[in-house]
Amino acid sequence: MESICSMVDCYNSVNTVISHQFFPFPKDFDLCMQWVQNCGRVELFEDFAYGGAQPFVNKVICSEHFYESDFIDPSCILKGLKQGAIPVGNESNLIVIKKESKDDPAENNVATCDDNDFMKTKEECNFIQGESEELADTNSTRDPGCNDLEETLSEDSCLPLLIVLNDKSDCNSNSTKSQRAFQAAWKRALESVEEREARNRTNALRNAFKRANETEEQRKARNSANASRNAHRRANESNNQRKDRLYKNAVRAALRRSLESEFEQQERRRKNALRAAFRRSAETEEQKTQRRLKDKLRSAERRKKESELQSKIRRYNDAVRAAFRRNNETEEQRQQRRMYDVIRAARRRSNENLEQRMKRLKADRERAAKRRLLKKLDIINIQNSPFSSEFDSYTDDLNLKYENENNSTCSDDELHQMCNESDDNCNKSNGFNDNTDYTHNSFNESLKHNYSNLSDINNEDTMNDNLISSNVSLNSNTINVQCSASKLSAPEVVWCT
Repeated sequence: MESICSMVDCYNSVNTVISHQFFPFPKDFDLCMQWVQNCGRVELFEDFAYGGAQPFVNKVICSEHFYESDFIDPSCILKGLKQGAIPVGNESNLIVIKKESKDDPAENNVATCDDNDFMKTKEECNFIQGESEELADTNSTRDPGCNDLEETLSEDSCLPLLIVLNDKSDCNSNSTKSQRAFQAAWKRALESVEEREARNRTNALRNAFKRANETEEQRKARNSANASRNAHRRANESNNQRKDRLYKNAVRAALRRSLESEFEQQERRRKNALRAAFRRSAETEEQKTQRRLKDKLRSAERRKKESELQSKIRRYNDAVRAAFRRNNETEEQRQQRRMYDVIRAARRRSNENLEQRMKRLKADRERAAKRRLLKKLDIINIQNSPFSSEFDSYTDDLNLKYENENNSTCSDDELHQMCNESDDNCNKSNGFNDNTDYTHNSFNESLKHNYSNLSDINNEDTMNDNLISSNVSLNSNTINVQCSASKLSAPEVVWCT
């Protein structure tokens, strides 16, 4: 049950005002409608028109808005209200009966509910039924004898609020509008769900047309009024009403997102990011912890429903963001990140099963082998190898010899000798001990045989740690030898003349 009074411009609360007693709305339809109209709040009247007396079960009105004659025992208001008691709001919500007086026209007192006087007044005047906001100014007091107004009303009158005017001209000027408003409210209270949905669609189109033609000042005034009404309604809503409101907002937001363009989507995300950043900057430590917990739950729920492609895209985006953060972090942030990584890794290892542990160890061995391989490649410089220096000195002597011979072309025997010497140097650099003269094809097959022997002696700890590469090149236009042996591909030998 709500703890704030539902009367307009009244903010008495159970927690703040101890001297007041709070009374719930009656379950009777007619009596509840009288209470709602006397409250003077338009949103309450709309809720009553939509749902009847059911939405007001948890709403209350404080004892400040009742007369002493409305209580069973005025000395002890805890005993409750009399049957048919009606609260009184501000002056615009009181019942007014303006008497005709030729001697003193300015004197307007509230009429008593004496049976004879009331019947005489009923014969002389007309009755107008209307909503609370359309009533005229009245006095702030009421005759204690006017408790049971329903007994004095005719069968054609359904509302307790009535105005008795001085003449028929005033009555005729306002009767049409007031009667239409009452008939519309009564019709809304009795309409079905289909009729209500159709009316809401019509009202939405009408409001959209009005908003399209309104000025900037009118738009600001409308937004301010809507914000005030929504804030007051959210402050007094129950848990079920809050869930319904959030669900409707989510449905409307999903519909808008499905119809928006690419530019509108980017603009919406930019605004959401700004709002989220502003909220995070102003949140407390407890709110931050709660927000992170909700983010983790939402992320876990999304990961359960994502596809393989979405998972790859998410991991790639996470890796890019992590790399960007690592490049811009300070030394203190780097140490803190590494400490968090160690803690998370230890927590994961404590919760993993045997299969996950074997998979993790295998991945660790592969990464270690890759690191060792890269380290060896950094240490072993191809240009500073013994084979490269020996071959460079040999080619320098050969070029000098050719220059001394006036750049004469070499014969076939010299070319064959040069190939044999290059084969010997290549065998020495790759660890061959036999002195067999290799032809072009035998040299390639020998490298393949050596590669197969290296693959047989690999174990699980050094499965990716075998790579032998050597490059042989001649400075002249004769021979270019490239030989490589690795675990992933067979060696290749290219002879270029």
